[in-house]
Amino acid sequence: MSHSVSERRRRRATRFSVPPFPRCLIVGSLSLLLSGIAQSRDDTRIDVSLAGSRGGTPSVVQTTSEARPTFRSTTKTVLLQVSVLDKDGTPVGDLRRQDFVVYEDGVPQEITYFEHGAAADTVPTGIVLLVDTSSSMKGVELLEAKGAALRFLDETPSQAEIAIVGFDDETKVVQDFTRDRNTLMESVHRLAPGGGTALYDGILQALELLGSSSSRRQVLVVLSDGKDLDSVTQFGELRQRIESSPAVVYALGYYSQHDRQIYVDAKNHSEKHYKNPPLDSNLNPAWVLREVAAVSGGTAYFPRESAELAPLFIEIARGMRLQYVIAYSPASADDGEPRFRKIEVRAMGAPPQAQPLTVRSRRGYVR
Repeated sequence: MSHSVSERRRRRATRFSVPPFPRCLIVGSLSLLLSGIAQSRDDTRIDVSLAGSRGGTPSVVQTTSEARPTFRSTTKTVLLQVSVLDKDGTPVGDLRRQDFVVYEDGVPQEITYFEHGAAADTVPTGIVLLVDTSSSMKGVELLEAKGAALRFLDETPSQAEIAIVGFDDETKVVQDFTRDRNTLMESVHRLAPGGGTALYDGILQALELLGSSSSRRQVLVVLSDGKDLDSVTQFGELRQRIESSPAVVYALGYYSQHDRQIYVDAKNHSEKHYKNPPLDSNLNPAWVLREVAAVSGGTAYFPRESAELAPLFIEIARGMRLQYVIAYSPASADDGEPRFRKIEVRAMGAPPQAQPLTVRSRRGYVR
């Protein structure tokens, strides 16, 4: 059955469950925030982009009593989270600003902010951990996922704000953003299996939650064990939302042996559809996870057994700490209607790494 856009929005809103808790929000016009660009690294501010935010969209800022740097956002500045790997797939963490070139729509851009390693952790970071709690995760699968999530929390920077979200055929915020690791660990233990699998709805609503965060460096980590069956959101809509978000998505496809043979190990595993006809209902869930990760500049993983879950979560957390945070102000002016702007980041290592390196960053944004 087809639904109007307004009806789909209404249904999604009623399915996004947030536990009652006090939360102070300051909602203001985006135009009030677009008030200039910080140029000095000695200042505690850096202007970063809500890459793809459209004019007139309200900004939502969460207030907190915890001390933090003051950051301003502007669509005139684009923030990139960049991972660099050598030919063996090992992260490279010793590059300099001059080792990078950023292109927007093929035009070189001036890098206005550059940081990496421990210094990059000073950029306020918001992380949503989105865990599949469908009925197929009942029992040992969910226990293993919880154990891996706890290891992830151990490895993340202490100043990062993290939210825990579960999804089955509904999406539930188990814990909103906090830096309190004990509270987060308790919320992981509260994850409970439920009904079907609304993966697209879960990712979309996790991105909306990240959008409400005052953190400018945004990360979404998704763990799912199957294909989408129950979402109101269509994949095309989800993809557009990812393109309009500054968040980097890391995805883990934790499939049963049977599903893995169909989605990951089959000869056509890299194809968009795992069977004919080529409808959205036949999208290969492994392809979906690869695509949402690649579009955002993240990575998708497909562990073969439960013992690989925790090491992969740790790899994601440690990889984040080896990223380069790069910002630039687009050289081109807005030209009317918002459109997709292609981004390419290139890096060249210094000797003895003087060869092209693999760079992961978001493919672009909407402006």
